Amino acid sequence: LNRTLRFKGVVMTLCDFRTRHAQEVRNILQKNFPSKLYKAYIRSNVALKEASSLGKSIFEYDPNSTGAFDYQNFVEEFLREHAPTQQKKAFYESCFRKLSPKEQQEILYFARQKLSHYNQNRLDFATDEPVLKEALRIERNKILEKLYPYRHHSLAHE
Repeated sequence: LNRTLRFKGVVMTLCDFRTRHAQEVRNILQKNFPSKLYKAYIRSNVALKEASSLGKSIFEYDPNSTGAFDYQNFVEEFLREHAPTQQKKAFYESCFRKLSPKEQQEILYFARQKLSHYNQNRLDFATDEPVLKEALRIERNKILEKLYPYRHHSLAHE
């Protein structure tokens, strides 16, 4: 419905592949999102429900459970697929740190202007909020990408 929505992938949860329904859902997802469906999936598991009801992560509640095993598999797959993204973020962090303090402030000023007015105002009062810091970092990296195209960097190191 939202054609502008971008997402990294689809992970199936509450799965019970003994049922025909779960198998059909997986086939539908595979057909509609062939390159976005993770191979890892999260099986329906009592320990996951108990952990949730106690407000704990599955790793705190029962790290040896099937649910913990499934989430660990998913996290490992996710990180493997998105390692290039992390490398790109690290590259721009390195570029930013090499700039003079004045250049850093200028870039942050322009990056801030790209944020919504609501988030700009929130930055004035909640600079420690991780979501706001990440939003500013994303806008900063967009500016740095124009100055230091990552494509050229990665090709030069191949």
